[in-house]
Amino acid sequence: MASYNSTTAYKIARHFQFKNGVNSESITSAKTLSYSDSMFQIINSGGVGANDINLPAPKNGAFFAITAVAASTQNLIVKNNLGATVITLLASGEGCIVVSDGSAWYGVIKG
Repeated sequence: MASYNSTTAYKIARHFQFKNGVNSESITSAKTLSYSDSMFQIINSGGVGANDINLPAPKNGAFFAITAVAASTQNLIVKNNLGATVITLLASGEGCIVVSDGSAWYGVIKG
C-alpha cells in the first residue's frame, strides 16, 4: 500500500460528509458566524430590512457557502469581521462562496 505524500493525489473512496454539515435557519436580525458553525448556511432572511451575516476573523483556507431563501425581497448582506461588505445577495435563491487568505475575506462565487 502506497503512503500519501505531497506529490500524490489524496483520494477519498466514499462520499464525503461534514459533521453538522448544513445549517438551515430563519433570522430576523444579524447573524455572526464562528468557526464552530457549519460551512454551509441556508438563511431565510425573514426580518424587516437587510439582514447581515457577519464572518469571523479571517483564517487562511476558511470558507463559507451561504444561500439566501426568503418569501420577500429583503437583502442578505455578507460582511467581514470589521463590518465591511464582502458580498450582497439581492434575491431569494441566490448564493455565494466566501473564502479567506488569512488576511481578508473574498467573494469568489455569486449566483
